[in-house]
Amino acid sequence: MDSEIAAQEWSRGYSTQQNISAGLEEDLERIIYKVFDEFEKHSGPRFNIFTEVWQQTGVGLIFSGRESFREMFEFTEELFSRVKKYALSTLGGKTNHALVRYAALYLLYSLYFKQPCRPRVKIRLVKEELDDLLATTGLARQESHWDVLYAWSKLFTSHAFHYVACQGQMGLEVALQMEQREVAERNTFGTKEDYFKSKEFLGLMKKMGKAHSKYVSMKSSLASSKVKSDSSLFLTNQTFPQTVRQVGQEANVEKEASKVGDSAIGEKRRGIKYKFYEGTREETSGSQEGGKGEVDEWTPVESFSTRVKR
Repeated sequence: MDSEIAAQEWSRGYSTQQNISAGLEEDLERIIYKVFDEFEKHSGPRFNIFTEVWQQTGVGLIFSGRESFREMFEFTEELFSRVKKYALSTLGGKTNHALVRYAALYLLYSLYFKQPCRPRVKIRLVKEELDDLLATTGLARQESHWDVLYAWSKLFTSHAFHYVACQGQMGLEVALQMEQREVAERNTFGTKEDYFKSKEFLGLMKKMGKAHSKYVSMKSSLASSKVKSDSSLFLTNQTFPQTVRQVGQEANVEKEASKVGDSAIGEKRRGIKYKFYEGTREETSGSQEGGKGEVDEWTPVESFSTRVKR
């Protein structure tokens, strides 16, 4: 029974028609911040710490299972683009920690030389991104992080970067592919199970409920809320797990309400677009029909030589 439930949960979140980058963002975020935590524990961005996390997480297997060279090439381009943003000084509109940037540089270095594509896929860089990465390597030089400088120098001297004017490829056919990819990603994110309803969150809530009940019973046996000296021990929320669960449910309700509002606006805009295009099509077809009528009514002009013979 448990295996059937697990299979149903898996089928709800994944399908054979999903995008090639499905789940990539979550994996990269988990790996980079795991390396960041290890850097903080050991007080420095040493490359041997990164290699330990690389082997523990099995990042090198990320290229496995690709069905064609084209899919591998596109996946590698997408992979480099997503790792690169963690190496920049700003991430999500906020200042990015230096250790996170060093971890992303190590990951770029390792993935570039690990990729199976020949010729190798290059890392696209615009001028602003190049200046940003140079500032990061300058900071590493000041702090004597020679491992980071070696990874950067190896990428630079191996011509791993493709210096471009735009972050993505431009063109009509590329725009169509990008639009299809964005739609596929939105559908992938939409089918994923909400975290507050996921098995992981429910398991955490169960553990927290047991720990909280044990804490409350132990506190009640050792202290009393009626005693003035012990009253400060009873300021905490006695139903803390239920409060957390209620906050999660309220967040889900707000999210569903915002989705309904966005979908209504989207439907209205789509209807206006369709109405406009249908009106244009009717005008075009009407003008074509009018032209046909004129062609049918037209008769050839009698030539001068024919009239002379008559």
